[in-house]
Amino acid sequence: MRAAAKGSRGVLSRLGTLLFSVLNLVVCGCNRSPTSLATAGTSLVADRAELERIAIDSETRSVLRGKTHHFAVTVPADAELDVGFGVPGTGRAWKLWPSDIERVAFTVAFAHDGTRETLAQRRIERPPDGATQWHDLTLDLRPLAGRRGSLILEADAYPPAAFLQPTPAVFGGIPVSIPRLPPVVWTIPRLRQPSANAPTNLILISIDTLRADHLGCYGYHRPTSPNVDRMAAEGVLFRNAVASSPWTLPSHASMLTGLDPARHGAVKFVFVPMSHSVDTLAELLWDVGYETAAFVGGGFVSNFFGFSRGFDRFWENPARQTESDSLKSIVDLGG
Repeated sequence: MRAAAKGSRGVLSRLGTLLFSVLNLVVCGCNRSPTSLATAGTSLVADRAELERIAIDSETRSVLRGKTHHFAVTVPADAELDVGFGVPGTGRAWKLWPSDIERVAFTVAFAHDGTRETLAQRRIERPPDGATQWHDLTLDLRPLAGRRGSLILEADAYPPAAFLQPTPAVFGGIPVSIPRLPPVVWTIPRLRQPSANAPTNLILISIDTLRADHLGCYGYHRPTSPNVDRMAAEGVLFRNAVASSPWTLPSHASMLTGLDPARHGAVKFVFVPMSHSVDTLAELLWDVGYETAAFVGGGFVSNFFGFSRGFDRFWENPARQTESDSLKSIVDLGG
């Protein structure tokens, strides 16, 4: 893949996940040391075509939409199950609880040899402030080690009619009713177990519009970038990196596809996303079993322009936050 961002450099390191962080702020003051994860995760969903992209509270995730899902599985030793669920919201940042749902109930169960065991149940009431959010579970599967059966994910909304009630809309001045899909979603379930052979992990940090000639590793006389300089000294520094485009959208699309702007299509200063006919780096890594996550500053690297494709989690910094809040949120979410 061709490096294509002005003033940016690639750093490969043994970290926990693919973390794509596009920030509109200088991160040289962040000295958090990443460590290798002790577990490896196996997705129970093998095909991206089964997934949808849903945003809740500024975070877009790959999800399974619907009330019930079954997965045939043999539980490995020392395993845990990671899974999340949510109620897709409405309004700004997709954060408002749907007005026709009072509460939802989520159940995780395991069926084997004619028996069914409930692993977890959660009931979520409409919050007083009307806000919705993602809910995550980590379940200990060690008591089920070695058993072959069906992992079951179930969800119900109350009143039940909320699953079927069409959404009113107006097109060309004509009132219409749009059939409504079930308003509950599950994130990708993953089995985790200790692994000494976890694959090499990757991190990409892009600082948009950062001038290379204002970094110490490129000869700047002021101490503006001590941590970037340290990474440059310990790794590989490219002194002749040429951008595929002079502005954010096509340049970052080239970084994540390996294609020239004319081929990936994200070239106009209007609301035109990357072409769906090309795969992104995150999609290719997801296909071979990587967990993928992105924490971005929005703008021209937002979900709208197609940059969330292939990421299990894609978090966009709300415009209301300050730069210091943004950096703290990224450290907290990524840690």
